[in-house]
Amino acid sequence: MRGATPELYFCADMRGYGWCFRKGNLLNIGLGRADPHGLPEHAHTFLRFLTAAAPAGELETGVALEALAAGEATGRLLGGTLTQLAAACGTPYALTPWDDTILLLEDVNERPYRLDRLFQQLRLSGALSRVRGVLLGTFPGCDEPDGNITARDTLATLLDGVAGPVVFGFPTGHVAGAALTVPLGVRVRLVAGAMSRLVIEEAAVAA
Repeated sequence: MRGATPELYFCADMRGYGWCFRKGNLLNIGLGRADPHGLPEHAHTFLRFLTAAAPAGELETGVALEALAAGEATGRLLGGTLTQLAAACGTPYALTPWDDTILLLEDVNERPYRLDRLFQQLRLSGALSRVRGVLLGTFPGCDEPDGNITARDTLATLLDGVAGPVVFGFPTGHVAGAALTVPLGVRVRLVAGAMSRLVIEEAAVAA
């Protein structure tokens, strides 16, 4: 925190937000959602990353994560909504991965052919060249209406051959239910296998 300068945070779906600022020796924190769904879960993870000067450890998702490519990798978490990342290609705000990036990708209501186009744009920009592993969201509303082509299968094909572990189904960003907060820029460990998981190995705030 920088003195009394307010800091404002938004959920990726823009339906949730949080703020914090110091006033004397007090820390003012507020949270809100455009709908009440999952507010306790949002509040718990938001406050933990905001206030705990210790690594969060393994994040409890409450759902089984699927390994699309088995393995384990450690690096710094970076990424966001695929649509936004693809749109930023070629601009000063383009995704520029570090050499040890664990890439997080998620989106909503983008049919498989659109996911293909967005991913290819990101790939051709060179953004995947230094990625050590990929963590995928749940991609709600991204299957074809008839269900014959799914976002999961499309992404599995697109990521075939990418070095490192690939995990699908992490509930963050755009989700049908409660979403987990994840800190970007911190060191994490991504495990893809029978017990796929994301482990936060670095605190998001200093002691």
